[in-house]
Amino acid sequence: MMKILCILLPHFVLTCELHRRPGLEGRPVVVFTPGPGTGRVLDFSPELDGLEPGMPLEQATALHGEVETISADSPHYREVFEQILDNLQRVSPLVEGAGAGTAYMSTEGLELLYPETARLTGAVRASVPAGFEVKLGMAAGKFPAYLAAGRSRPGECRSPGSDLRAFLKNIPCAELPVSARSRAKLVAFGIKTLGQAAAVPPAAMEAQFGPEGSLIHRLAAGIDETPLAPRPPREIITRSLEMESATALTEVLLGGFERLLLGIFSLLEPKNMGLSRADIWTRALNSECREKSVFFKSPAMEAGTALRRISQMMETWPQPGPVEFLGIRATGLGRPGARQKSLLPEVRSADHLLGEISQLELKLGGPQLFKFKEVEPWSRIPERRHVLTPLSR
Repeated sequence: MMKILCILLPHFVLTCELHRRPGLEGRPVVVFTPGPGTGRVLDFSPELDGLEPGMPLEQATALHGEVETISADSPHYREVFEQILDNLQRVSPLVEGAGAGTAYMSTEGLELLYPETARLTGAVRASVPAGFEVKLGMAAGKFPAYLAAGRSRPGECRSPGSDLRAFLKNIPCAELPVSARSRAKLVAFGIKTLGQAAAVPPAAMEAQFGPEGSLIHRLAAGIDETPLAPRPPREIITRSLEMESATALTEVLLGGFERLLLGIFSLLEPKNMGLSRADIWTRALNSECREKSVFFKSPAMEAGTALRRISQMMETWPQPGPVEFLGIRATGLGRPGARQKSLLPEVRSADHLLGEISQLELKLGGPQLFKFKEVEPWSRIPERRHVLTPLSR
């Protein structure tokens, strides 16, 4: 069976922040995502006991009052991880990103390039920037490889070995990738470890847990047939800008986005390519970040077209305060599709009208114009004779 290498980068988010803010090294830090109340914990310094990802920030600060709190910069973390995945794909083209800080790599076909496991793991570690802790695990399946990586020492590649059941025996069921409800139910039944879960007959598991019961039994036995979902090679263009002075004025922000778009389209025009999706982001003076994905029905072939779409979107995208940084990540590139126009003027006019209606629906988030359509003209109930349908369909 094909071996899977799991690459874990513990405290990935925290390390990203320490790279940008070296002065925080050695100090207790909590990175949080803004939200209702004071937000929720995303990552934290390892020495802070009692903290868990997802817990309310106010609870974390109550336990550790002297911590430094940092608002999460998700676009930055995503870009750093994407660059790491790019590097890993130079080792093997079959790499799957499974959330920031976790990746899986197929080792199939790498025996000639890396005859020894130590050479392969060395190439993987060299693909990760200095400062990030790297833990590796190798097994015949993603789940056992993940468990092995989580129990390895930094820089080490661990394998469950020939006795997989012995390796899994005492691992808590809390690490199963199933619903929280199923994990709580396992504890209620007194099933606390994978060894105990594997000892329960599959039929009994399915009877109590439904479709997840079969999954629990297979994973507890170390059987994970989930296929690797290789990440396609990306062609992404990223541009960012620091404002001369922080501002919340939409006109000034649009001017900044226009500068970024002109730079992006200067690279796209020679390839005759356009923009079909862009992720735009802002960072305010209070370090709070906002991100929004902008989609185009057909690829925008010039900066003006893309800017008009961004301008429409910003009408319903308020900022948390004066913005000091903004950026655009072109994540969807494409070429315009060929479209033959009718020779009849009245048909061309109808096509143009339908195009304008589609743009209106895209801006406002749903159908706005409707038409009557016959359904059951013979019905005695007036409401069943006709139905309203969107004009653009």
